[in-house]
Amino acid sequence: MIAGADRWASLSFRVTQGGGFYDEATALCNGKPARLVIVVWPDPTRPDDKSIVTDQLAGLPLSIDGMALTIALTDDPASVPMPPHVADDHLDDGGPIETTVDDPTGH
Repeated sequence: MIAGADRWASLSFRVTQGGGFYDEATALCNGKPARLVIVVWPDPTRPDDKSIVTDQLAGLPLSIDGMALTIALTDDPASVPMPPHVADDHLDDGGPIETTVDDPTGH
């Protein structure tokens, strides 16, 4: 679930998804204030063609078949990588794409 108002956004995961709650108001990354962003690659075969969404995260349309996205709590949105193996999975047999959840605190 992604919640966002005009200023702060937060992200929480259900227990079945590993639990966890991340809040921009208090989050730090590399000792700097962190932002919750969604980085979108409309075509995973073009890794340099990405959009960084920082506002109204809950309203992001997921309307492009095969698009890749990363939800990140980061101090440097431009450095957020595409999920691993997405381009290979996208070009594969059309089956499910592998997903991972990394703990930004390193724990």
